[in-house]
Amino acid sequence: MRIDRQLVLLLFAVTLCRAQVVVDRMVAVVNKHVILESELDQAARVESLLQGKPLDNDKRDRPDTLGVLDRLIDRSLLEQQIVHPAMLDPTPEELAARVNEVRGKLSNAATDESWKTILTGYGLTQQDIEDHLLSEFRVLRCWQMSRARSKKSWSNSAWVTC
Repeated sequence: MRIDRQLVLLLFAVTLCRAQVVVDRMVAVVNKHVILESELDQAARVESLLQGKPLDNDKRDRPDTLGVLDRLIDRSLLEQQIVHPAMLDPTPEELAARVNEVRGKLSNAATDESWKTILTGYGLTQQDIEDHLLSEFRVLRCWQMSRARSKKSWSNSAWVTC
């Protein structure tokens, strides 16, 4: 009877071990902020769309994956310097204008239907694009503010915490 319990427990433990599935992987840690493989993949998709490049679905063979990761790390470091990110947010009109600018650069994104089709083809949503552009706005505005501050002071530092 005792052997039966041990056998049942052993079979249960083996079943649990086989049932484990990797949901996501860490690709980098930036000052305690984890960058996941899914974030890297999404950033690569957004960059491909913004640059008008066709999407390469095989993640392992992307030659620019390290470049995308470097840019993600840089952006994470810069965003960590922004103390009040909401102060640097663009207005809804500015964000919509930037989205329309992106759409204008793509030859086949003139209608809302074709834009949605393109986003779906890249595995993205409108929100993914807006989040990326929002992050760009914040970093750029913080950089511009720090440049303006450094010109007014005697300091030569080009980056000041926003």
